[in-house]
Amino acid sequence: MSEITKKMILQKAEELKIRFIRLKFTDIMGIP
Repeated sequence: MSEITKKMILQKAEELKIRFIRLKFTDIMGIP
């Protein structure tokens, strides 16, 4: 696996993680 591909995958995973955490947060707070 090339460095660029690894970097892209890590970036995507990070984005998904942040989005998931944000969704969980809004669920707990009850904010649409």
